[in-house]
Amino acid sequence: MIALEHVVTILSSLIGGGLLGILFERRKRRAETEAIEADVIEKIQSSYGHFVEDYNKRYEELVKENEFLRKKIKELEERLNALTK
Repeated sequence: MIALEHVVTILSSLIGGGLLGILFERRKRRAETEAIEADVIEKIQSSYGHFVEDYNKRYEELVKENEFLRKKIKELEERLNALTK
């Protein structure tokens, strides 16, 4: 009978400790996952911000180049019209 009590005590300690360990491990993994996800989101936002800045610079450069080329075309059309008259 005494041996059975010891076996029951040992088994309940192992099972109880195992369940508590699983619960704490799950919480730990969830917290680590949330930290990793937050870090990834921050990096994505940073990368997107750099992309938008670069895109805006290129867009502004293309707008300026387009304006320059339109003026050049207008000048050339005026010269052509003057020469054909």
